[in-house]
Amino acid sequence: MVITVLSRDKISQNLFRASIQNVAEFMVIGTNSNQDFSTLQERLKVMRDQCGGKDVIIFHALKRSIFAVDEKWEPASGLDYPKILKEISDAVIYTPTLRQSSFGKKLAVLKGDVSRLQMDIDSL
Repeated sequence: MVITVLSRDKISQNLFRASIQNVAEFMVIGTNSNQDFSTLQERLKVMRDQCGGKDVIIFHALKRSIFAVDEKWEPASGLDYPKILKEISDAVIYTPTLRQSSFGKKLAVLKGDVSRLQMDIDSL
């Protein structure tokens, strides 16, 4: 199982990671929108070669923008993050920015089922 976690800031990404109680059961890797496609493919190949049958969590940092995102905004595959991440992932999650959270936006499951993650919801 591959779960991709999308975030626009490091703080929300780290808060989400800290809330996963069974994170040790996963291979965890990081990617970002500043990588070119060949570098991303290389990283995904290493992931496949070294995961040893473990489930994988990919933390993907989305590009920052000079514009503040709307409180309801969610990333789109192919526009905001590489389409290949959606294709290889069993689940895709978006962690809202701190600004979006202040308006009440919660985690958004963009694809699949994330029940494999044991989450401490109170810490989010």
